[in-house]
Amino acid sequence: MTPFGTSDDVVFLAALCAALLLLVAGIVERRRHRARLGAVEVRVAVNGSRGKSTVVRLATGALDAGGFRTLGKTTGSEPRLLRAWEGEEEPIHRRPEGPNVGEQLGVVRRAADLGADALVAEVMAINPDYQRSFVDELTAANVLVVTNVLGDHLEEMGPTTADVAAAFGDAMPDRGTVVIAPGPHADALRSAARARGNTVVTADPEAVDPAVLRGFEHLVFAEHVALVLALADVLGIPADAALLGMRAAPVDPLATRLLPVGDPERPALFVNAFGANDPTSSLAVWQHVLDRGHASDGLVTIMNCRGDRIGRTRQFVEEVLGHLPIDTLVVTGSATQPVLRAVEHGDLRVHEVRDYTDLAPNRVVEALLPLLTDRVLLGVGNLHGGGVEIVRGLEQHAVGQRAGTSG
Repeated sequence: MTPFGTSDDVVFLAALCAALLLLVAGIVERRRHRARLGAVEVRVAVNGSRGKSTVVRLATGALDAGGFRTLGKTTGSEPRLLRAWEGEEEPIHRRPEGPNVGEQLGVVRRAADLGADALVAEVMAINPDYQRSFVDELTAANVLVVTNVLGDHLEEMGPTTADVAAAFGDAMPDRGTVVIAPGPHADALRSAARARGNTVVTADPEAVDPAVLRGFEHLVFAEHVALVLALADVLGIPADAALLGMRAAPVDPLATRLLPVGDPERPALFVNAFGANDPTSSLAVWQHVLDRGHASDGLVTIMNCRGDRIGRTRQFVEEVLGHLPIDTLVVTGSATQPVLRAVEHGDLRVHEVRDYTDLAPNRVVEALLPLLTDRVLLGVGNLHGGGVEIVRGLEQHAVGQRAGTSG
């Protein structure tokens, strides 16, 4: 027996005190977070299926050109903080368990400490509940940009794209502004936004001159530029200033480019579409290659598979690979059986298959070297799980100047 009772009583009191301290600390941190958010005048969250990192980068540049001291945050291929007023960026070092709430708290703290008056942040959550928390609490967004609604991450938000649109519609600010692109689910997004008292602005990709897109050194779609122009208009930034800012924005190191590689006299053209990991975006990249006048003869398609994305692999077999004029199919990564079975059963017709299942990415690059002459190499499927290393390996064989989207 102790003055406080039994030893069990002491343990209980200690646990209770610890819980109370954690509760108080949480309340204090929450108030600090809200105060920091209040110091940042413009808070833009960017959600959607694909293109979020690109839009964050373009928007960060546009707002900076419009006079806002803007901090951007991407969570795509490599999470980054973008200090637009310095033209610099820095990596976000994550813990082994991956992204968490504390990461965004730290970003808001950094924005306040740096005196930013605008924050443009990519929604890093896939789970619909976490998306709501990100928009409402972690960012307290007063502007939301929704890039598109595509058949990606259907396991978490599906099973249909209508369900994905509903998830994005549930993660909207109150009495703010929502910028959307035209599309089959635009009406659903518009209704969800208005139900929460938001003003809805619909971007106009048709108004973007193709010559504007060719002014970028990486692949940018008209929808991306139109969304940022609409955002700029909401904030009173002239279109010409916004475009200058977009062009000056730092480019993602793993952005899709048309990169000459291999033979200096007759180089191949490597197109990194690994990050466009849904069928619609992947085929749009291929269409862009054709629109730039590059021939489809001898097309080498590198399909990089992931063991934890078997559903995506099957989807690509059905909705992407069969729609490409593949001459040589290179299969890399793990859990590649759906692709190889489709070829074996005649569902995919290609001239040659190279099975590099579980082969180290540097060995894959070595095996590709004899193919780097006068043809297009298109990487699709997954950026992670070997895609990043393949991209960087092929970049070591770049020739001349990097090609932009003008090809």
